[in-house]
Amino acid sequence: MRTRSILLRLGLVAALLALSACVTAQEVRGIVADSNAALTDQMALAQGVGILADTEVPIPSAIDPNAPAQPDTQQWRAKAHAAIGRIDAFVAKHSQNEKLARTVNALHLRKALLLAVSGDTNLARAAIAHFRRDLAGNARDLGLYHSHEALTWWWVVAANPRPPSASFKSAAKRHVAELANAITASPQGSAIRYYLATVRAHVQLKRANMQRDPRRDLKDALQAYCAQFDADAQAGVENWLRQDLEKLKTIPTEHLRSYGHAPIVLDMYTKTYQYFLDEWRAEPINAPNGVRQAIANGTLEQTPQWPDDCAWLTGT
Repeated sequence: MRTRSILLRLGLVAALLALSACVTAQEVRGIVADSNAALTDQMALAQGVGILADTEVPIPSAIDPNAPAQPDTQQWRAKAHAAIGRIDAFVAKHSQNEKLARTVNALHLRKALLLAVSGDTNLARAAIAHFRRDLAGNARDLGLYHSHEALTWWWVVAANPRPPSASFKSAAKRHVAELANAITASPQGSAIRYYLATVRAHVQLKRANMQRDPRRDLKDALQAYCAQFDADAQAGVENWLRQDLEKLKTIPTEHLRSYGHAPIVLDMYTKTYQYFLDEWRAEPINAPNGVRQAIANGTLEQTPQWPDDCAWLTGT
């Protein structure tokens, strides 16, 4: 009888532990869902870099790069603060639980991201200070950690409708280098590598816009972006461009987001390049000396000329 009683107690303890683990897992899933929703809403403002959150991907024809979503700021802040509150409550409850150390660590990073995209730079840095590299659960978290200064800076810049400040060029150069290091440290073919490459492409586009003749910068930046896509990824982008929905169904969601943003990046670069060509032809007096000479000689390109390494994306 005593043995049976002990077994019953052990069974009850095991059941309670299983129930507790289930509740904890559900709680974490809820926190992730809430913070993903907030991240997606806010980063829709950040020039098309809202590919971080784990959200459903629209079919290719549903993406309009010229009409980004404009979430209500007050509503978004309420959503973000609620998600941060849930993270703080979970961390306070489980910070001493060694079995949940990796989960707590990942939530510190998630909180920092929420604060960063909301423009709370100092609070974001305070949150990221709690993140431990040795407890990073995956390459994605490590990539975000290694690039957090650049991301924190960029999300504020990207959501600001005003022209860049005088210090933008030097800041952009520093953060592009940080992103480059984080990209190199991320595994080939990983979603985080594509994500960081996309952010870098947006930063470089904004910097190129500040040049009198941005063509070389645009070409170099697009070439660096194209170089991150291996053969499988290039095929994925081509399937996206063809809207081959059957093949797209077989691609992991995190990669599908990256493939869908590649043509958006190309579109933005092409429109910027073409804008300068059209402006120079319309007002040659405002063009750089070399461009004015090319216009006079009839040698200025009619359309953007992209590097051969980008032929798979540009269709040239």
